[in-house]
Amino acid sequence: ALAALLALAAPAGAAGFGPLGSFGSLGSGPGQVSAAEDIAVGPDGSAYVADYQNYRVDVFGPDGSFSFAFGQQVNPKDGSDVCTSVSGCVAGERNGTAGALGGPAGVAVGADGTVFVSEYENNRISAFSPGGKFLYAFGKGVAVAG
Repeated sequence: ALAALLALAAPAGAAGFGPLGSFGSLGSGPGQVSAAEDIAVGPDGSAYVADYQNYRVDVFGPDGSFSFAFGQQVNPKDGSDVCTSVSGCVAGERNGTAGALGGPAGVAVGADGTVFVSEYENNRISAFSPGGKFLYAFGKGVAVAG
């Protein structure tokens, strides 16, 4: 009787409740995510996904299509720090050098498009351009080049 009462009290659209859409799939290739920890939307509508186990940030366009990913050595063709569907993608390096993402656990995008990534394993925040170029890092004990 309680179930019937709850069913009658539920809004008409509640029965069809579900995700509006999805993007990405499981893995380490282009458009694949291994452990999505956080997501942020940039000024242009792009979605930046902190991919903890792939040591990178995956970027999807406003329509959900894969744009690129960034993190140290994610490009299998030349070992660079940005990969696309054309170049292919692999998991990044997790060491503590500049631009390496050690367990990206959070992501935020500033009004100017700067992407801030919190790194669990490196105990720092790294900043990147909207296109994935490493800019700087900060946090207690982070070495400053000089």
